[in-house]
Amino acid sequence: MSNSATCAPDSFRTVTATCPPGTVVTGGGITADNFVSSGVYVYETQPTSATAWRGTIRNTTGITFQVITKAVCASVPGVKAKAHR
Repeated sequence: MSNSATCAPDSFRTVTATCPPGTVVTGGGITADNFVSSGVYVYETQPTSATAWRGTIRNTTGITFQVITKAVCASVPGVKAKAHR
């Protein structure tokens, strides 16, 4: 699963990707949709619950670009996914 949002110049952007019902997050990450050689930094990338992955990018450039967070999801026998609020 993935989710995306626009990251404005000189800003932070946090994007969360959520797994479908009945699955759990097993990994994930965040990236920009275009190549930027400098001025774009991964601030954080981590699971926020059993079913979601969050990533934050810091954009210190003067351009706007798309940020994509991906969650790697799996159905694990014997494990029930619980949504955290």
